[in-house]
Amino acid sequence: MRPLFGLPGSTGLALVSSLNSSDAGSAMTRDLYDKKFISDNERSIFVAFQFSAGSTVSNYLSTGTVIFPFLSMSIMTPLVVIFLYKIVGTNIMRLYLNTITKKNQEN
Repeated sequence: MRPLFGLPGSTGLALVSSLNSSDAGSAMTRDLYDKKFISDNERSIFVAFQFSAGSTVSNYLSTGTVIFPFLSMSIMTPLVVIFLYKIVGTNIMRLYLNTITKKNQEN
């Protein structure tokens, strides 16, 4: 988790939960923050991952079944694209927060 998102490994279970249920992921993230396992910046980075497509796998499989017969590609391709954009969005938030933190420390 640290190299990909800049998050501690303790967020792994919350990440998996957020892919299946947005409520479980958010509750676990709040619990991690309340127990001081993650900082405010790490919570913001993690929320960026969760917010970009809440309960990704569940929603994709339940609503995507309507369009699967019409796809001219593998049904995994759109899901991979969704995950890639979640990772990109999360790292944009990470870059933004790291930039802001450095500016605040310089002042």
